[in-house]
Amino acid sequence: LFGLEYGVTIHVINVDARPRDALTSEARAQLPLRPPVVTLMGHVDHGKTSLLDAFRGSSLAQQEAGGITQGISAFMVEQNTDRAITFIDTPGHEVFTAMRSRGALATDIILLVVALDA
Repeated sequence: LFGLEYGVTIHVINVDARPRDALTSEARAQLPLRPPVVTLMGHVDHGKTSLLDAFRGSSLAQQEAGGITQGISAFMVEQNTDRAITFIDTPGHEVFTAMRSRGALATDIILLVVALDA
């Protein structure tokens, strides 16, 4: 009915969503390494984005509306090493709780940022 209403053809594609067997240790050893993912979390206005600005030499915190991070951002650092680290910046305000949860699911390490002057 949706296709008729909008004048488009809808194609149904079967997807194999069955659980797969766990990888063997040999198969796992063949997988490419990925950089660890580090997520900065903490309350609003405690300096998470400013800390990342210092790492990447940027000034994103100054460009945010009201100085409050409005979305998740990510970047990779590869300085002085052959391995990279991926950093994720999450908003601290309460209305972004679901967004922070998604960032946490993709995380290997969480850095909890707490301002001493707050």
